[in-house]
Amino acid sequence: MLIHGGCHGAWCWERVLAHLPAVAINLPGHGRNVARAGLADGIAAVCDAIEAIGEPVVLVGHSLGGMTISGVAEAIPERISRLIYLSALLPFDGESAATIPMPTLGAVAAATISPDGHWTGLDSVLAPPIFYQDCDRVTVDAALSRIGRTDLDYVITPVHLSGDRFGSVPKTYIHCLQDRAIQREAQAAMTARYPGTGVAMLDSGHSPFLSMPERLAAMLLDLV
Repeated sequence: MLIHGGCHGAWCWERVLAHLPAVAINLPGHGRNVARAGLADGIAAVCDAIEAIGEPVVLVGHSLGGMTISGVAEAIPERISRLIYLSALLPFDGESAATIPMPTLGAVAAATISPDGHWTGLDSVLAPPIFYQDCDRVTVDAALSRIGRTDLDYVITPVHLSGDRFGSVPKTYIHCLQDRAIQREAQAAMTARYPGTGVAMLDSGHSPFLSMPERLAAMLLDLV
């Protein structure tokens, strides 16, 4: 099951799904003209989708989606066979996306906050060289036409994780080596806090589901 990051939706996995037997879902509180919904709602939505499948799943989270999949693993660890973090946020207990200690986080440079303080988005000029630098122009334009906003609750709400639940689920981290949104140093800092986490390397920017979907799909299959 593929979980998108901030300001994106299930659409970002379309190219990967052409090469991978998987399911992608839209998190509530992400998109255009959507109602407010926070991290707890996203976790509940993924839990419901997994329960509907009826068997354990490999849960893949990209970027901000790492917060959601971590919360899901805490809620229903018996239904998750593996967590895969694709250049994603990997929190400790009590951390929010905004408080994970990371040496660099280029995504902040492209982020916008709505006047009412409820939503975060991506600047259409700053986002391409940070999120999509290894994508062709047609792909970038298509992505920009579909990105939306994300309820800020996903960024500021902490997750609560325990060793016997979240800690019991096997984890793999895919490092995107050319990432400018969550830089390599930040990825390494997060994985270093979880000894025993499997590691894979992908020579891509932040959005390999767009720049190299077939290669990403093959890597996910190998990890499974």
